[in-house]
Amino acid sequence: MPPTKKNASKKNRGNENPAPAQPPAKKVKMPPKGTREQKLEHLRLDLRDIIKKELDVAKQKQFVLDRIEHWKNELDARPEDKDADALADALFDKIVKGGARGEG
Repeated sequence: MPPTKKNASKKNRGNENPAPAQPPAKKVKMPPKGTREQKLEHLRLDLRDIIKKELDVAKQKQFVLDRIEHWKNELDARPEDKDADALADALFDKIVKGGARGEG
């Protein structure tokens, strides 16, 4: 049977996407084109973006440190609560037992 458009397209589909011989090259950011003033401005903007990211990281770091300090303080306060609960239970037991003895 002679190849028709229909048959030819089916045949070629298998060969359409051959595996690449090597992985695609990583895209490298090319320096901006233009005058020296434009290049300097682009570098200034890049530097500003980097500094902004560093400040954001510093804010996030401080937030995490604040949360750690908060929960550390919360945990430090809990043993006092347990001591207060134990003291309240002891006083309650003393009053209840003492009151029952005095009545009887």
